[in-house]
Amino acid sequence: MIAEALMQLAGTAWGLGDTERGKEIYEEGADLCREAGYTFRLPDFLFSLGYQLLLEGDYERGAALNEEAVAICREYGYKRSLNFALDNLGWATLLQGDHDRARTFYRESLTVSRELGDKACASESLDGLTCIAGAEGDVGRTARLFGVAEAMRETLSEAVAFLHTPEEDA
Repeated sequence: MIAEALMQLAGTAWGLGDTERGKEIYEEGADLCREAGYTFRLPDFLFSLGYQLLLEGDYERGAALNEEAVAICREYGYKRSLNFALDNLGWATLLQGDHDRARTFYRESLTVSRELGDKACASESLDGLTCIAGAEGDVGRTARLFGVAEAMRETLSEAVAFLHTPEEDA
């Protein structure tokens, strides 16, 4: 229950713009999960902290935390967290210039997101594939992917508040 409360508290801190406190709480939650052997929530702490590090430009550490989350998800069959960690790995590798690996991560994230019906994560992975297509000069594919991702986001924003922070947009 403490781990669950820490996840909520970290998300609240992050949502209020106190990313430093959010990172501290994510780290505390990950440590607690490791100590208690609570593997169910551990990937969430790892990919959340890793995501924040990616937004700050620490691609290496962010990727390492997401790789650990993916390994745990695969070992225990946690698809609910797997798609987020794979999407984050897509961004980490894309931002480091490895389009082929990023494409692989995004495609797997899309597959898992489709199985889960998770349009929010799917739209993020489509954004990544859009960036790759644009970087590779495939204008037609870029436009198509952007349109699909944008339509998905519009549908989501009608159902729930779905907004990016300025760091996420960048």
